[in-house]
Amino acid sequence: MRIGLVSFRINGRNNFGKVAIVINLINSHSDLDMLIFPGWTLDSQESLNSVIQNNRNVKTQVFIETKEPKVGYILKHRRIIKGNLRQCFENSADINQMGTRRGNILCFLDKLKQDRSFRINNKTARLLICGENNILRNI
Repeated sequence: MRIGLVSFRINGRNNFGKVAIVINLINSHSDLDMLIFPGWTLDSQESLNSVIQNNRNVKTQVFIETKEPKVGYILKHRRIIKGNLRQCFENSADINQMGTRRGNILCFLDKLKQDRSFRINNKTARLLICGENNILRNI
């Protein structure tokens, strides 16, 4: 499985400039199984719609987040496979204080299994967003 990670900072560019760069990166990397854009890569739902409409890459699944609303999406070609993926803002200390440590971690893992599971090349993948790996710290 080939996975690409795109991490870039664009200062002083309008949203159209960001969208054009994202579209170009997606369309030029059809050799990847998954392409991940961490952070709020797109400003809005309108930007996401533009990416979807202009995606010519039929092979690569794309994870991308929007700033407004603050959610993530998994895309393939011109459709959303999974949407409304929201980051859990808790760390291991928060989980430990909310009740039984084991029960809360199992609840989080179950949420990942239900909400963040998807298939790539007949394999099941799960996605942690941003600092969610802190939840699993010190298990």
